[in-house]
Amino acid sequence: MVLFKIAWRNIWRNKLRSLVVILSIVVGIFAGVFTIAFSYGLNQQRTESMLRSMVSHIQIHHPGFVGEYAADKTMDNGQVQQELERLPQLEAYTKRVVVQGLAQTAANSAGVMVQGIDPVAEATVTDMHQKVISGSYFDTKSRNPVLIGTKLAEKLKTQVGKYVVFTFQDKLGEVVSARCKVVGIYKSISSKIDETLVFAQIHDLQNLLGMPSEFHEVAVVMQEAGQARTGAAQLQAALPSLTVRAWQEVSPELGYADETMSSSLFIIMGIIMLALMGGIVNTMLMAVLERTRELGMVRCVGMGRVKVFVMIMIETALLSLIGGPLGLAVGASFSAYYGKAGIPLTGFDQGLEAFGISNVVYPVITATEIMQVMAMVLATALLSAIVPGIRAIRLKPAEAVRAF
Repeated sequence: MVLFKIAWRNIWRNKLRSLVVILSIVVGIFAGVFTIAFSYGLNQQRTESMLRSMVSHIQIHHPGFVGEYAADKTMDNGQVQQELERLPQLEAYTKRVVVQGLAQTAANSAGVMVQGIDPVAEATVTDMHQKVISGSYFDTKSRNPVLIGTKLAEKLKTQVGKYVVFTFQDKLGEVVSARCKVVGIYKSISSKIDETLVFAQIHDLQNLLGMPSEFHEVAVVMQEAGQARTGAAQLQAALPSLTVRAWQEVSPELGYADETMSSSLFIIMGIIMLALMGGIVNTMLMAVLERTRELGMVRCVGMGRVKVFVMIMIETALLSLIGGPLGLAVGASFSAYYGKAGIPLTGFDQGLEAFGISNVVYPVITATEIMQVMAMVLATALLSAIVPGIRAIRLKPAEAVRAF
């Protein structure tokens, strides 16, 4: 207790220096915490948006369909539906027909991916029905209605109410063309999706491909994204003749980003801690050198090396324990506020859309990350005290007393 009192008084003997060190710790930790929260929020939004817009949590295909998009590699409804209904934590699923083709207008042409969907079932799996900015979401009696993205509409120079000709191969390999009416234009968070993905009604596409009751893909949504791997494993065991993949396999870049985000961010936090450590070490060394005579005197009156070392450790720890929680509190408060209000990234819309990221970011920070940062602060405090502590105990009492 005596050492704590002495250490507390010592750090306030030079108030300006101590306040500068504390302020640097607060700013450094605030920057680190807010960077972590911002990056987690950015990654989480991108993942959730891609899962809800296109990927879903689990996808089921014929083994020969994956990567090839061959129209004849289909599934039937029987066993698939039966096994899906047995799946725990299932939220919803939808069937799709998927085919690659060419979209043409009088002005231009473009390669596209056409998805035949059940509009009602699709709305329970994806949020594409909420992305329609012009026209309607299949609320029409038009023949062969389609939804196209804003980028594709610009490229083809078309609009709602106009017609687009789609050409692709049917189940038998024959070339098929269909004149389709654009009933809606959507805008997702990804410009790549907007430029390549077209939605048609599943029964229209089945009839054009010559497969009235078959389909290529089943998209499954679980109650939580973290249940995808378990659900996929269960379905794969029950459907060995099909390929069942969790979203981490369907879109490896999303899974990879999710797995590496934590380690990457804490490397950044570690760099910030190293910079803070340098400042703390320098400050405490200056404090030790300024108190050379004083330290020599306390050694002469009986304070041992261990107690001197512990005193310096306590002084350093107190500086960090004042600045650390303040920095965490400020960082967590800012993260919580902007987690609700959002941070608009005006001016970066097009660049962010290319990566499937919204232009408004909502930072996310959890108690786990806060505790991990606090542990790093404590470790930094202890490591920072070692060099000044060693310098203090190496002083020779007789020489130190004569110092000025």
